[in-house]
Amino acid sequence: SVRLAQIQAENTDAMFVLLSDVWLDNSRVMEKLNTLFKGYADFPPTAFIICGNFLSSPKVMSHAKTLKDCFHDLGSLLSNYPKLISTSHLVFVPGPNDPGHSTILPRPTIPNSITESFRKKVPGAVFTSNPCRIQYCTLEIVIFREDIV
Repeated sequence: SVRLAQIQAENTDAMFVLLSDVWLDNSRVMEKLNTLFKGYADFPPTAFIICGNFLSSPKVMSHAKTLKDCFHDLGSLLSNYPKLISTSHLVFVPGPNDPGHSTILPRPTIPNSITESFRKKVPGAVFTSNPCRIQYCTLEIVIFREDIV
């Protein structure tokens, strides 16, 4: 639409931050995420597109419980940055080792039972399938997280 094209042309500061293999069970990764969020706190990007795998180890029996706890911790971390929560879109794309069928495309979203606590703290977060399409004004961005090699 003409209006979306105009908004896109006027918003020259639009920025998307794309992260992959964000291992939420790794304390060093969480520290770096805190640093990243702190750096963007005053000038929030249009969107953070955060792709899995969200745990450092392949699927095991306790995978869902661990992932649920990790998303809870990420929600607590993001709660320190209310401007990011209210201004930036947070989009989560599952990786090959995240819950769901790893051999079927599109991969389903991460189950609500795992993200429920996170969604309470970050109500605008979007959990998508993999691949997914993101529309920004007149642009369509396709995100596909896959291990090629």
